[in-house]
Amino acid sequence: QLSTGEADLLDILSNGSSPPKVMRHINKVLLATASLYLESVADNRPRAISFVSSVGEEQIDFEPPVLLEGKVEVYLQTVLTAQMETLQKNLERSRKRFPLRPRAAWLLEKSASDRLLDPAQVALLVAGIQSVLSIEEAMDSMTQ
Repeated sequence: QLSTGEADLLDILSNGSSPPKVMRHINKVLLATASLYLESVADNRPRAISFVSSVGEEQIDFEPPVLLEGKVEVYLQTVLTAQMETLQKNLERSRKRFPLRPRAAWLLEKSASDRLLDPAQVALLVAGIQSVLSIEEAMDSMTQ
């Protein structure tokens, strides 16, 4: 379900000080996010260490992990911002790595934890950017 109803909102607000209880609603609050992985922090609220995309169920680690502090609306906005910043960092690394390897090696490169280095959405974007750059270069060389 993709919409947040009144009952969901009341549950989120009444359980806002307990992030694990709010997580059952995360797919209704954050677009294309199936879940968050939380890690306990001594004498504090948990922190989100990764998120799982609801499209293809791909796990992406936050850079850095996100402490779920303050009111629920504040920490959910913090998570959303952290998702965007994490994907931006992944995009920048992927674009730098792309010209250093053959395309298939770049696409299939894995981390120490045996996960693909690039989230699918980042890999698709970088491949698209590189395709456009190659076409522009070819068009420029034809006009000279």
